[in-house]
Amino acid sequence: MRPLLVALLLTPLVSLASPTPAIPPGRYALELVVATATQVPVMGETLVYTRSLSQVDVFVQDGVTYQTQRLCSVTVEDDNRLADTRIPEAFINSFPVQTYAVSLTPLAAGGFAYFADPGSVAIGFDPRDTAGIVPVAPDDPNLQDYDRDGKPGATVNLVVPMLGAIELYIAQRGHSVMTGEVQNGAVSGEVDVRYFSQRTLAASNSLFHANPPMRHLDESWFRLSPAPGLGCKQLAATLGAKPIERSAL
Repeated sequence: MRPLLVALLLTPLVSLASPTPAIPPGRYALELVVATATQVPVMGETLVYTRSLSQVDVFVQDGVTYQTQRLCSVTVEDDNRLADTRIPEAFINSFPVQTYAVSLTPLAAGGFAYFADPGSVAIGFDPRDTAGIVPVAPDDPNLQDYDRDGKPGATVNLVVPMLGAIELYIAQRGHSVMTGEVQNGAVSGEVDVRYFSQRTLAASNSLFHANPPMRHLDESWFRLSPAPGLGCKQLAATLGAKPIERSAL
């Protein structure tokens, strides 16, 4: 009877054990590429790819998986190479840290469906003061000095052949969600830009004080990969230095 007694004692321990999370807690790298088409005067429509790289910490609380996301770097490329767009470190450091729950649903074929909604982000203003509308003028009283450089909104740098360095002062509001699949502890999928509005408030060169029409393309994508022990500086120096993958789906 002793073997049976041992089996009975072990059974509750097995049934009460927590299942392995679909995404194990730990440090991850989030690479997100948004593809847009912008109508540029004279040159026509040009494709622009913006890659954000974030440090993500995954944790589980009360059976729910959460992610805390910190922006590390932003890289911008365009097909026509009209200008070199550079996102200053002050812009990156001022971006809000986001913590949000993710939805993980088992798939019949194996793995898990993944859905994450980090929420809406406003840059250069508080949407509660404007009913969500992005300011359009540099003297709008609702504007904030987002990166604390003494200029309205947030500052983005351009380097243009023959013209040199130019500063753009912008305000922006956007909301994107991520939908994909978890396979072998990593996640990849599509980015759905639900809302995006950006205004150039002013520019150090008046030729660039413009707001050309822009539309988002379906080829936007993301990848969430394990990155144990890596912080923002290491992620920016490795993944951030690589060319942007135009399509990874």
